[in-house]
Amino acid sequence: MADPTSPLSSSYAFAGFRFDPRARAITRGDERIALPPKSLECLAYLLEHRDRAVGRDELIAAVWGRADVGYPVLAQTLWKARRALGEGGGESSIVRTVSRYGYQWVAPVERVDAAPVPGAADETIGAPAAAEAKSTDAASSPHSRARRRRLLAVALAIGLGVLLAGAALWQMRRAASPPAASTASVPAASGARFLVLPVALSADGSDSAWMRLGVMDYLAARLRESGEVAVMPSDRVLALLGQHPQFDAADPAQLMQLKLVAGVSYVVAPRAERVDGTWKLSVAVYAGDAVEAIETRAPNPLQAANDAVGRVLRSAGLSAKPLDLPSDPLDELLQRVDAASLAGDYARALELARSAPSSVQQDERLRVKIAQAEFRRGRLDEAATGFQRLIDSAEPLSGATRTAARMGLASIDERRQRYPQAIAGYGEALALLGTKGDPALIGQAHMMRGLAEGYLGQIDASLADFGRARVAMTRAGDPAMLANLDTVVGLAERARGRYGEAAAAFERSIDVLERFGMRDRLASALIGAAGSRLALLDLPQALALGERGWKLAAGLDNPILANYLAVVYGNALLANGRLSALDALLQQLGGAAEVDNAGAVPDLLLLRIDLSTAQGRPAFASDQLAPWLDRIERPAESTYRTSLGGAMLTLIGIATRSNDAALAERLLEHLRSGDAAGDELRPLALQVVEAETLALKRDPGAAAHFAVALAAVDRGAYPDALVSVCVAWARHLDDAGDREAATMLAGRLAPFVERDFRAARAASKLYRQLGEHELAAAAAVSAARLAGERDPQGPL
Repeated sequence: MADPTSPLSSSYAFAGFRFDPRARAITRGDERIALPPKSLECLAYLLEHRDRAVGRDELIAAVWGRADVGYPVLAQTLWKARRALGEGGGESSIVRTVSRYGYQWVAPVERVDAAPVPGAADETIGAPAAAEAKSTDAASSPHSRARRRRLLAVALAIGLGVLLAGAALWQMRRAASPPAASTASVPAASGARFLVLPVALSADGSDSAWMRLGVMDYLAARLRESGEVAVMPSDRVLALLGQHPQFDAADPAQLMQLKLVAGVSYVVAPRAERVDGTWKLSVAVYAGDAVEAIETRAPNPLQAANDAVGRVLRSAGLSAKPLDLPSDPLDELLQRVDAASLAGDYARALELARSAPSSVQQDERLRVKIAQAEFRRGRLDEAATGFQRLIDSAEPLSGATRTAARMGLASIDERRQRYPQAIAGYGEALALLGTKGDPALIGQAHMMRGLAEGYLGQIDASLADFGRARVAMTRAGDPAMLANLDTVVGLAERARGRYGEAAAAFERSIDVLERFGMRDRLASALIGAAGSRLALLDLPQALALGERGWKLAAGLDNPILANYLAVVYGNALLANGRLSALDALLQQLGGAAEVDNAGAVPDLLLLRIDLSTAQGRPAFASDQLAPWLDRIERPAESTYRTSLGGAMLTLIGIATRSNDAALAERLLEHLRSGDAAGDELRPLALQVVEAETLALKRDPGAAAHFAVALAAVDRGAYPDALVSVCVAWARHLDDAGDREAATMLAGRLAPFVERDFRAARAASKLYRQLGEHELAAAAAVSAARLAGERDPQGPL
């Protein structure tokens, strides 16, 4: 027998079959056994590792090369292999199922030397991942990568795109804070957190307008470096103040409220005015009821700010580390550029940077600013060129510049979905930062690297990076970025099927994001939280979150995000039986929810179908199916693409309620022939749709398909899918039906009778069939209480 740990290269005989890895074939005598490629590769991997049981996750990663393939897909793949090898029900004599773990090859194997097979591929199936390499180009295409992201749910992917863009902008600005990124970590012992307000100016001269934000940011950076304390990033401060446009720094009550909201110890309020040819900077440091007044004078405002740093820190009882900051004529230009960026005027920032004298055009700090401004304007090619030229420069560069360039390129790679390159880039930036680098940047790099790892299915690495990010961001004292991190963790937990943990993470972030006025990211968190609560059948909370999100939608500039807020709100209205409100919502959305509109959103069309079903009327006749399928499968905006399997789970309801077996057959055939790539709901939908089709034809084989579907959702971590399958099965059990199945389904639904209308109605029907009239009556009472505007006596 061959060494079971070595790659397969010879032929092997087992149970009357012969397996030739080089020919990628299993034969019995002269007959070649027809096997799907993935079924063959699963067998090859199990044969190669026949000395032990192989876990499901390991087998999925080895054969598919990614982690976004569900257990039902794996089970169906192995079922096809067993069936092709002539094994029916019962325990297999070739591959044994290891309960709650995976599979193990158990058939005796004999090694057989084989002659080369003409035309056989020069590769081994024993390394399935290598076979996948042939499809690398296709797998890395934008289309397939987008499909992979949609496994987390399209709406969440949109929200994540918002998060990626915003986080990347922030990290690159922070990476080049003038004159250099901080190399000091924040001592946990001090616990001091500062917030620097925009500079109040005694006159609004155009030449000094830049000082409002430029000197503010400069003073914040100097405090961070000299005192080794946490200082809230300037863009966070501006976001907070944007929520309170009438804020008055002279009002003690407002200052106290700002301190509480921001979670800081000290608020620094600077005021600048020109006096006798010099700049006077008056700085008020607020700590509780105490106010420390500091005044400095210097020939230019940046020098005055620098002179104030030590006194501000000493007023807080902290020591100041001396900074070697020689006077540099470029400092003011750099701060003018940063002031324009903070104001959101990236074109002006680029104009200022490029207006520098030729003598300083090659200064590394200016080159970083130009590359960052290009990125913020969406000119990724130009930004990448700028960052790459810095990295390739023969001149020695500061650590701050090298870090900024590495972070910049990694951000661009992530935006372009080149996740392996992004992971490597963030790793290089982290190496440059070291353990004593700016904790905010360290946290940001870990978070962004964790996002890229999550996209590639590297869940353990992703969660480890998120943990490191949390530690660093906590040290940095940045509550808004911690809230962003919670949104990312929610996405990762949802991808793992841990909906309770996902909901908790999303909800931790919501109030903080709202406080800082980060509306797009708040919308993403609300979408994630509401969707998770729907999956958990926490329907009142889902409705509250959905309603909160929909109120936010009107103020968003992103119509895609607004439409997905409508999707989650509409689903929450439906689940709570608020049909009139859902109808009004769909009317308000207009063409986005109309099948005759080319710009219709598939998930909104599915909501319209669900609404019609709940109202007891079909959304369309069976001969009108084609335009609905066309709009659902081929939306004008590719971002709106949805799962075909999920759509079929909705559409089959029309066939069952109208007792239309022919329509069910059409839907089943369409699902079978549709694109399966990246559709995690397809295996479940295939079982349910086939079961419902057979049930409409009174075929007893329906029960077996329902049982497979139920086993699949049993492995999931959320009850909504479990209830959906149980209700579908219960719909087809008549009074003389299978009592054992009815008893089992009633038991599975029992925990949800008090929470879900569908579960209560199905349980009432099943209890009546079993003669449990008291239990049936209690379930009927729950159904009536949960019905809302739905008919508790209508068909399931």
